[in-house]
Amino acid sequence: MTSISPKETYKAVIREEKNGKDNSKKFFLEIWSKKCLSHSIDLLALEIHGDVYTDAEFGTLEWSSDEKYLIYIAEEKPKKSEPFIKRKPAEKDKDGASGDKKAAPGEEFVYRQDWGEQLTGKKSSVIVQCEVESETLTILQGLPDNKCPGQVRFTPDGKGIVGVVWDAARPRRLGLVFCTNRISQLFYLGFDRTYRRLSKDLCAVRSPRFLHNGDLIWLQRVPDEPHHACMKIVKLTKNKLNEIVSNKPAIGNDGVESVVVDIVDTSTPLINGESFYGVYAHSLPRRCEPSNDGRVVFSTVSVNEVRCYVLEVASGKLVDISRKKRGSTTILCANGDMLLASFSSITTPAQLYVAKLPKAGHEHTVNWKRVSDPDLIPERLAKLKADVFPMLVWPHGGPHSAFVDSYSLETAFFCLIGFAVVQVNYRGSIGAGNATVKFLPRRIGQADVKDCKLATDEVLKSFPVKDMNICLYGGSHGGFLVAHLSGQYPEVYSVAVTRNPVIDIATMVNTSDIPDWFSRSQNKLPWFNGTRRQECTLPYRYGGFTVTHLAARYPKMFKAMVLRNPLVDLATKVNYADNPDGCYAEVGSAFLECGEVQDRDLLAMRQCSPMKFVHEVCAPTAIMLGSGDKRVPYYQGLDSLPVEMDNLINAADWFFTHLKA
Repeated sequence: MTSISPKETYKAVIREEKNGKDNSKKFFLEIWSKKCLSHSIDLLALEIHGDVYTDAEFGTLEWSSDEKYLIYIAEEKPKKSEPFIKRKPAEKDKDGASGDKKAAPGEEFVYRQDWGEQLTGKKSSVIVQCEVESETLTILQGLPDNKCPGQVRFTPDGKGIVGVVWDAARPRRLGLVFCTNRISQLFYLGFDRTYRRLSKDLCAVRSPRFLHNGDLIWLQRVPDEPHHACMKIVKLTKNKLNEIVSNKPAIGNDGVESVVVDIVDTSTPLINGESFYGVYAHSLPRRCEPSNDGRVVFSTVSVNEVRCYVLEVASGKLVDISRKKRGSTTILCANGDMLLASFSSITTPAQLYVAKLPKAGHEHTVNWKRVSDPDLIPERLAKLKADVFPMLVWPHGGPHSAFVDSYSLETAFFCLIGFAVVQVNYRGSIGAGNATVKFLPRRIGQADVKDCKLATDEVLKSFPVKDMNICLYGGSHGGFLVAHLSGQYPEVYSVAVTRNPVIDIATMVNTSDIPDWFSRSQNKLPWFNGTRRQECTLPYRYGGFTVTHLAARYPKMFKAMVLRNPLVDLATKVNYADNPDGCYAEVGSAFLECGEVQDRDLLAMRQCSPMKFVHEVCAPTAIMLGSGDKRVPYYQGLDSLPVEMDNLINAADWFFTHLKA
């Protein structure tokens, strides 16, 4: 994790080292100036805090405006504990011994919840300030009890910080990763321990950013919809922020922020004739304001691409400044009036581009210049014997995510060995308006399965693929759909690979880290034949759910399946995953943290799960299960390069073994 100081005098780096013997970690804060190392601080040596957070949800490394201080997020140092019965020497009086230094009896095995998938072991966060010159570390005080802070930044005047806090006192913590709907608050914490809430109560916020004029913007949405959906960009003016901070009672914001970019249900026209489908970004760029004129740049999924936009904060006017070529343009940084972006497409690896942002009103004339060459890739890895290819149908996970026209190692691998790859953005995917996202809850196992089957049929009509060699591939909810398709259409799909699939929603709801997701997934509503479907782009988790459905419903269509951690049964997932709330969300029920589990909810989860069709599956199916997945347990640990490559090679081998010549 790195951070450049405001005047670009210093570069801060937090470096993690692991001890190979006991797998313990060490964290070092390095300060570089003019390519020379001026400071190297062992952050764990003083035992002030635990591991440093470097993830995208909490992780922070920010400089103060005067370049004298740094702040970051770390695990709170746990209190000492010991067994009730322990033989030890007689205690001696020690002058100055504090209560915190004394071990609490009987608490060494007390269970403490963490924040779920990809945040294992992260239980209680603290804000750490480092005075660079003296190398002094200080835990900032003043936060209310049971609040976990993250995404913090210094205020422009240097008198405090702003950030996001999540409530750690709820009966069950729900997973944060990929879940933008978690209740959270934007806060101000002064160095005099003044604490103020800046955002409305009962909303979900993230990614605060200060503008040059002192105004504060952030992303915000309601917390009770799908786990990821369209977000607002809202603003709190400098004057309103100062008013809230100066109030003597510790009251919060009662709605004084203004909406700059609102939720988009379908689409809204832009001034250059293009359409805008809403903001689906998980964060704004760290440096998002190119100059002092009140314009902000950001990127978001738009239909089947990632597009970048210039936003005039005062008026809310948006202009698309993406490259005109097909593909995805992602803003990386804005400095002065210069923009740095990454561009890639399905056929072209990522390249760096720079552009000078034109004056307001002329943004559409932006001219992107390439400053790096794409990596060379082979034309093919396998000798092709014919012009007709086996087809790989691949629904994404999520379910509220999307495939985009950008380079993917996995997609390229399958294409290079001779497959025609179809990546399906079914209804419920992001980037096509919030109404599309909200369409899927209460219809999982129905609308998504039919969309995947429709995509298969359309490709068979239009492209040179073998209708007897159709494979299924997906993870998590993609594995869920694979199982459904394989069982319901056995005459179509004949081979499948799934990774950590959800087979039974009802048994998953109590142990997943997002149990609320399942409560809105199913409600026996009619299928709408006339509903607009999204494009299928050429080409995991929820993808396994989808693939499992496809394999179960169309067992004769697909020849083989590979499921990577697929979602196969929501009824079983609800009991052990880190998102049990999601199980309730997707079947249209309320997730309650107390009271009796209703049989009708578990039945609804089972009814929409591909486990219902398991007896119909004919396709040879490979189920790939990892060792660290809290969302679709059994656990997923398929995130290292050697494991990922082994997974791809085994999936390809499974397909070739079971495909008919």
